[in-house]
Amino acid sequence: MPYYAAALALALKQAGASVTFGLTTYWLDKDHFRARGLEPAPCLVDIAALLPARPAWLRRLLKLAEALANLLILAVCWTFRPQEIVHVQFLSLWLRGMPFELWLLTWARRRGSRLVYTVHDLLPHDTGRRHFTRYARLYSHFDALICHSESVRSRLHEEFSIPLERIWVLPHGPLFRGSEIADSSLALTRLGYAPGTELVLWQGIIHPYKGVLFLLDAWVQVAAQRPHARLLIAGIPAAAAPDHAVEITNRIAQLGLAESVRSDYRYLPEEELQACYAAAAVVVYPYREISTSGALMTGLGQGKAVIATRLPAFDEILTNGENALLVDFGDADALAAAILRLLDDAALRHRLEQAARAEADRRGWENIALRTLDHYRSLKGAPS
Repeated sequence: MPYYAAALALALKQAGASVTFGLTTYWLDKDHFRARGLEPAPCLVDIAALLPARPAWLRRLLKLAEALANLLILAVCWTFRPQEIVHVQFLSLWLRGMPFELWLLTWARRRGSRLVYTVHDLLPHDTGRRHFTRYARLYSHFDALICHSESVRSRLHEEFSIPLERIWVLPHGPLFRGSEIADSSLALTRLGYAPGTELVLWQGIIHPYKGVLFLLDAWVQVAAQRPHARLLIAGIPAAAAPDHAVEITNRIAQLGLAESVRSDYRYLPEEELQACYAAAAVVVYPYREISTSGALMTGLGQGKAVIATRLPAFDEILTNGENALLVDFGDADALAAAILRLLDDAALRHRLEQAARAEADRRGWENIALRTLDHYRSLKGAPS
């Protein structure tokens, strides 16, 4: 969760906290952390991301060696200088069945640290209840859990038996704000579209639960009625679903949408990401399920007209007709109608854009940091 962790760490530092940033360089965006004044802890080994990305197996092997070395380094550092709070965003080795990160956290607790975990995904998507027992054990390991919606808080309490006082609900802030490209025509040109193109954007990590196939079924109707409309599907395929991009490409061909749909299956540098949002008239989040969505918060932060599915986590952020249009997952007719409505109604688009910016402002990182610090303080002196 590199962008979320960076935004939170920076906000905490600006709020006056003493923060050790425990992430090494993000290999897909090597300058992101340092450009924001965030230097990884000086004791950490941070070389794997700076080496060539290919072959992928060698990069992964180097990252594993680096991660194991850094866990050992942190264990030594925390022996002599325990941290008051250790706030975890993601446990990549634990997710792959290796216990080393939990060993480090157990040692941190023995040294007096309080442990906090942000629940970005309640359970791995598209896996049903397969990992329920493992995640129940994980959640019980922490003194407090942070989630981004009351619906997830309720599920943590009811399904995982986590006491409510150990679950903090804090909003997910916008990850990328604004754009240096004020002219949508210029952004369209940068992306290779003709000025005046009606661009609809789907952006994010490409995973089956995010509803791209559902969106394509709806797009058949949009393309038939709006010959100048274009759909851009932009993002890197999820490691857990590497074949889904091929499935999307095949569906585009089967539905005869090759002329109106462009797929861009790669990591987008921030400048290109900003251009995509600046060029888009509408952004769409047709998800089947979600715990929280950094992609949605990006769309709101960019001030775009949003269409999303009715999901508990979205319902706490979006109100149909006020700051977004909402449809039921699987209702292709309703999704197509919502897209066509926004393409037809510039006044409605403008109103939703203003409301999106206002919603992002209400979920700003300064307030998140202050509330996070209040919660940290509540752990000090509380029994483990």
